[in-house]
Amino acid sequence: MFQLFADKTRLTVLERETLTSGSVNAAAVRFTFSPEWEGLVKTAVFQAGEVSRSVSLEEDGLCRIPREVLEAPEVFLRAGVLGVRGEDVVLPTVWASLGFVREGTAETVRPAPPPSLPLWLRYLAGKGDRLAYTAAGELGLYAGETLLCTVPLREGDHRLLANRDQPEQHPVEAVSGLDEISNLEVLNLWNGG
Repeated sequence: MFQLFADKTRLTVLERETLTSGSVNAAAVRFTFSPEWEGLVKTAVFQAGEVSRSVSLEEDGLCRIPREVLEAPEVFLRAGVLGVRGEDVVLPTVWASLGFVREGTAETVRPAPPPSLPLWLRYLAGKGDRLAYTAAGELGLYAGETLLCTVPLREGDHRLLANRDQPEQHPVEAVSGLDEISNLEVLNLWNGG
């Protein structure tokens, strides 16, 4: 595992490992921070050649190196960290070299996994965790107890969503999770159809 320390704007590699092309979720990085980083939202940035990817850091400063920056061999991989407060980048580090990406054994058996989602899509995907009726009788998307957005429902929509006696008419057993109602059904309700 890579160990990196961000001392204000300086990023130092304390521990490293060998990098190979074709690696997926194999190389982990743990960032630790000086007191200047307290209260900042931290994002790690990895760059290999022309390819660059950002990863939100967990509370413990841990993340995996994105597969996209480990696809090509014979390039140098470097990392940096951004500290953000609100909409502003307030503390970027200099780049630190993680080393040379060596050529990995060619995969001949299985296809490559799909690329990682962009950072904003991964962040958005983790926000909504359930659908439920609001006090106004609308269908609401919630993150925990926080209402993110609502969809106005027509009279027939309420009966359709609440109809548990005829599951063939509507497959929703209970409107309590995003996996329990299809995207098509939500879009259909959203568009008034």
